[in-house]
Amino acid sequence: MIKALAVIAAIYVVATIAQTPSPCCTPDQWEAYDFAWDPERDFRAGLNISYDATNQQIAVGLSESHGPERQRTYDIISLWSKKLTYIVDYHSKQCYTTELTEPFVKQCIPDDAKFVNAATIGGTLNVDIFAFQDNQTFVFSTVTSGTCIPVSTTTIRADNGRGEPDVATQNIWDVTAGIKNTSVFVPPANCAQATPLGVELNLGSLLSGSVSGVFELFIKF
Repeated sequence: MIKALAVIAAIYVVATIAQTPSPCCTPDQWEAYDFAWDPERDFRAGLNISYDATNQQIAVGLSESHGPERQRTYDIISLWSKKLTYIVDYHSKQCYTTELTEPFVKQCIPDDAKFVNAATIGGTLNVDIFAFQDNQTFVFSTVTSGTCIPVSTTTIRADNGRGEPDVATQNIWDVTAGIKNTSVFVPPANCAQATPLGVELNLGSLLSGSVSGVFELFIKF
């Protein structure tokens, strides 16, 4: 695995040579299904994502499993107009809130990302692969060429806290333009008396693997 990390680091360095195509931002409104997997934590999550940069809001319907014994379903609604994220736990029938302290950030490949390669998926879909580094984490994001629709993200941490590397993947499918049903951004009635949580959950950067933040929260939740 150490050799693999060395190869990844080499790819990242070589990618600095090529600067085209440039990093890009996704369309302002889209919906998709996202499957995320972290084998190190034995964590799997299916996410129905509704992304609305026009009104600065993101909604995610999340079904997650952590090990063979735990399977849970949540709705997560981040509303920057209210500076709050609502978490609806269908297992406990409870609603929780966390504060949004950071401003809304559009879904973009970071400006300092390096273009790695252009490729074709399934013989017809042209994609661009970008790499960037966030502290000790390498991120590889794949988006469609020209339209910047997200396809997949792989995050690689050099140390998982036990001296071992950690790899998590996200695959984004069935992307459609626009928001079919804006009610996904309306918290249910029981959220009027939601319980505050002392942990912030920000879905503001799905392209850079922020679902790992969902991993960290719900493993402890």
